This record gives sequence, structure tokens and C-alpha cells, in this order.
Amino acid sequence: ASQTMANKYPPIPQLIGSTTPSTAFAAIAASMALPPRLRISTPATAAIAATATTAATRATVPARFARRAGVFQLFAGFLVDHAHRQADLAAIVDGQNLDQIAATKLIDSILEEKITPAQFGAFVTAMRLKGETPEELAGMAASMSRHALRIEIQSDNLLDTCGTGGGETRWLGISTSAALIAAGAGAVVAKHGNRGATRPAGSSDLLEALGVNLAAGPQHVRRALKEARVGFMFAQTFHPAMKFAGPLRREIGIRTAFNILGPLTNPAGARCRLLGVGDASLLSTLAETLILLEIHRAFVVHGHNGVDEVTLTGPTYVAEVNAAERSTYAL
Repeated sequence: ASQTMANKYPPIPQLIGSTTPSTAFAAIAASMALPPRLRISTPATAAIAATATTAATRATVPARFARRAGVFQLFAGFLVDHAHRQADLAAIVDGQNLDQIAATKLIDSILEEKITPAQFGAFVTAMRLKGETPEELAGMAASMSRHALRIEIQSDNLLDTCGTGGGETRWLGISTSAALIAAGAGAVVAKHGNRGATRPAGSSDLLEALGVNLAAGPQHVRRALKEARVGFMFAQTFHPAMKFAGPLRREIGIRTAFNILGPLTNPAGARCRLLGVGDASLLSTLAETLILLEIHRAFVVHGHNGVDEVTLTGPTYVAEVNAAERSTYAL
């Protein structure tokens, strides 16, 4: 049947001229059934799907087509989304940067499990080799925040102390200890964190050892913020959409954009950040990203001895964000 359809509906240019949903649908299906060397290219598939969708919504479409228009449009929309994903992946592999909207849609596809594990691996590896831009990170963070469990709390000065990890030393629980001390001094700290990527030294590893319930959801954390001025949001609890990407990240075993996104996606929407980076080259990039995310006040820090903390053994390099202004200096 596929071969019959392939013979009856040959590739471009005839397919783009299809004017009825059934013809276009069969043409697309025939193209997908052909051997790879004969399949319609990604841009052509998008053009066909767009043409077919337009045909499906015309007032002159016969009743038997109109009844199926909803299903057909859904299929055509899937093809267009698939074509866009393929084009974006190809652009990243070629070293091109995505705009903020395209980056958001690509992460939407990952969190909604619309891509394959192979495509995920290609995306994070190519992005790592190319280097993430502030626009790309802001778009990715916006998608992750939208898919996360949220905590609604009224505070313009809500603080998060969170780092990317990946430092060269084996310090334990610095950002978590800082969060507890800051809360004791009067700040309200919505601490966001995860397990250590390379060793059991992440925020959740420390707090779990102290008896904190990592499965606590938004209601419990909101109560903790109100009563104790500090609450912990375990990334694996508050980002359930990461269930697809999480195991793949561990299999890949390299630092990816998702290591950077954690500190950018606070579920309580904290507008004040103390953000540590283990890679000094990320200082300005993350500061610019925070500005795009409309973070009110932030310090992005990197210790000279390779830590994602403020260090006491030498200079700490800082990128400070104050509204839309950024400045850099050393402490």
C-alpha cells in the first residue's frame, strides 16, 4: 500500500500543490514510507503540512473532509513541529545560536517527551560544544519553570542560594549552610537544589542526612517559608517533567545545559539570587541570563580555586546584577 501511494503521489513539486486534506495526508504518509534517500526534506515536509492544514480549514472543503479536519490538523501540526525540531537541531550542530523562543520550544519538546533519546543526546552534546548563549538559557529556563510545580508566595526579596556544582574541591554544603544562616539573620530563603552530580555533596544529600523530607511539595514548603523563613525545594520533586531527561543525562555523563538550568529555575520565583558557578567562563553568561529572566538582584560568583562558592583562600570573581545593570569585579 505504501508503494502504491508513493507511485500515486510523487514528491515535490506536485505534493505542495495538493488542495485536499486526503491528498496531502496520503502524500505525506507516502513520503514517510519511502527509503531515506527518497524522502521529502524537512523544509518540504513543513511546507506540505502547512499547505494541507490550510486546505483542511477552507470553507469549500467537502463535508467528509471537514469531519476529519481536526484530526488532520493535529497530524499536520505534529509534522510542522517535527520539522522545526529537526531544523533547530541541525542549526545547533552547525554552531548556530537559537533565539529565545526557539530554545523554549525545543525544551518544551524534551519535557513533553516529543523527541527521541538520540535527539536529546545530539541536542545537549551539540549545545555543550557550541556553548550556551544567554538567550538560549533564558528560553530553556522559561520552559522548565512553566513545567515545574510552583509555590505562590508574596515576597519581592525572596532569596535562593544555589550553585551549578562541578567545582574542583570537595567542600560540603556551603550554599545550604549559607541559606540556613541567612534565614536565621532574617532573610526568607527558598532554597532550590538537587543531589550532587559527581559525589554525595549536593544540597539534598546534606538535608536528607539531617532528616529533611525531600518529597515535601508546594504546600509544605510554603508553610516552612512562612514559619521558619527557609524552605527546600528538591529539584526531582518540583520538576516532574524531567523524568524523561533525567536518566538520559546520567547516561551521557557530561556537563550539559541542564546543569546550568537548575539554579535558573527556582519554583518559588525568587527574585534575589546568590548563584555559584564552577566554570569562570559562565559568570557573564549567567548574569546576562538573569537579566533576561527579570531577576531583580543577583550575585554570580566563582572562587579562584575552582569552586562555585565565595572562597576564603583568594579572590572571588563576581558578576553582579542590579535590575537591568551588570557589573563585574573581584573580592
